[in-house]
Amino acid sequence: MTIRARLRQAFRGRRFMHVAADTRLVAIGDSHCKFWSGHDSVWERDRIPGLVTRHVGPALAWNLIERRAQTRAGPSVRRILHDLRAQHYRDWVLLCFGEIDLRAHVLKHAAHGELRAGVARLVDRYVAFVAEMRRIHPRLALWGPGASQPAGALGNADFPAVGSETQRNEATVLFTRLLDERAHQIGVPLLTLLPLLLDKEGQTRRELLYDGCHIAQALMPQALRLLTDGLGLRLTAGGGGGN
Repeated sequence: MTIRARLRQAFRGRRFMHVAADTRLVAIGDSHCKFWSGHDSVWERDRIPGLVTRHVGPALAWNLIERRAQTRAGPSVRRILHDLRAQHYRDWVLLCFGEIDLRAHVLKHAAHGELRAGVARLVDRYVAFVAEMRRIHPRLALWGPGASQPAGALGNADFPAVGSETQRNEATVLFTRLLDERAHQIGVPLLTLLPLLLDKEGQTRRELLYDGCHIAQALMPQALRLLTDGLGLRLTAGGGGGN
């Protein structure tokens, strides 16, 4: 028996993740989905009642549709959704991808073409994946990327960046607008805190990023209001929750 076959046999019947009966929202994605853990950290356990996060690695929105991408994030999302369906979970799933593409890849490739075209291709691929995932779990929503890391935060090897802060934020604003339009067409809500994360000049409000890249819990009250307004979902960071 091959190693792959042994692994399949060992894990046959095991759940990829488990949700409790009171779970109302599952956030899946790159490290930015961990905002919903209730901590200024990507490593702490979830503490908001009714909310579960699942970090699938440093995944690119561009690669999700590819079944053989190096991070295997797309197949991981599929497996999680199938597992949720097996548990008869029928509440919301929030997908969180795109920040890494916008910070480290889009502008690099835009040097050989027009930015809007590059962002539109990224949105097309992401939305194609989302449409496919809706066939597994219809109640999908998207969590939009935050503002890009400010210039003063550059130099962190964990968060490589291409282009200027202004250019990255311009790409993020464009991505958010196009994604909102396309997601709306297929009946998928997009939630975003981006307007609160940018100042009047389009620069990142660095005090709202706890490590120069990830959104701080200072904005959790506003995020919870987005859940209520966009999804009809009421959760509280201090305890309790429900539809």
